[in-house]
Amino acid sequence: MAETGTRLSPGMKIFLGVDAVLVVTFLVLLVMAIAGGGAEDDAASPADVPASAVGQVQAEPDLDEAAEPVSFTLPSGNIACDMTVDGATCSIASAGFAPTAECTGEDEQVFVVDASGVSSPCAAIPDRSAASAGTELEYGSVEKVGGFTCTSATDGVTCVGESGAGFRLSRSAFVEIP
Repeated sequence: MAETGTRLSPGMKIFLGVDAVLVVTFLVLLVMAIAGGGAEDDAASPADVPASAVGQVQAEPDLDEAAEPVSFTLPSGNIACDMTVDGATCSIASAGFAPTAECTGEDEQVFVVDASGVSSPCAAIPDRSAASAGTELEYGSVEKVGGFTCTSATDGVTCVGESGAGFRLSRSAFVEIP
């Protein structure tokens, strides 16, 4: 009697070999995920990243410097910000939009993001002299203090907290980021 069995072609042998490697890799990764599952649960998933941060690269903060207050101005000199571990506060010298707060006397409107969210209260007019203005934050640069991040751009500054909530301030508008 002649054997009627079929032999596997070289292509089929390669295909089955690759499949076997993929299955073994999957099983190893599955075992590793189950065995070490607790450590990764605290990391942010892609769904936790705020839409405003998409496309932005954020460096890990230097823990020694992350708590130090920072003051800066944008290169235009029109927007100045102060950052602490409690939040970020920015003011604008010349705005092309109507204020959202009725400030009088020695006060002007400032724009704040802190643990309680975003606000735009009246506050004492900041000293805008060159000595107190802080460093110049070049366009495209990022400053981070505590859980707050401000990004300088040619069209203004964006300051957000860890939750992604914050604001965008430019000569033409103040926009709250939910």
